[in-house]
Amino acid sequence: MYRTATLVLFLSFLLVIAGKAFAQSAGGQADSWQFGAFYGRALPHDVSNQDNIFTIWGLRLSAPMPTSASHGGYFDGTYTSGNGGAVSLQQVAGGVSLQIPVQSLELGTGIGLNITRYTSDMVTGAKTVLGEYFTGSVLTKITPSVLARFDMTVSSQPGTILVFDLGLMYDF
Repeated sequence: MYRTATLVLFLSFLLVIAGKAFAQSAGGQADSWQFGAFYGRALPHDVSNQDNIFTIWGLRLSAPMPTSASHGGYFDGTYTSGNGGAVSLQQVAGGVSLQIPVQSLELGTGIGLNITRYTSDMVTGAKTVLGEYFTGSVLTKITPSVLARFDMTVSSQPGTILVFDLGLMYDF
């Protein structure tokens, strides 16, 4: 578990550094990337015989889409880990999202694919599945470069998992 978290942090750092070196807009200004961590709760359905709520944490990286016509569009990547009761899971997800400013908030929605490795009382050993997810977000600026982000995500595999998380994002 420690090695996986260290590897994810290292790869995320490399992605951020490489992206900042090459991500220049046509006007010569750097695009706005977002990187952060989150903590939350997950409610699984048909993953375990107990279906107990469990704790999750993770990392998120959002890179702006390169075309000027996609203002507010992002490529998203997340790593999520969680366990509790009879369920333990690690998930890597990638997708696209759209963030739309409304007053002092930004509302977002996104879709994508995830690969989940999990154990539960219903499977013997660890199992890996491919699924899809849908997410809705609310973001607000705390400082000019720090955002608070609340997400509600529904994943289709394994079983149906509803996740509520709150995190901080660094906008650079």
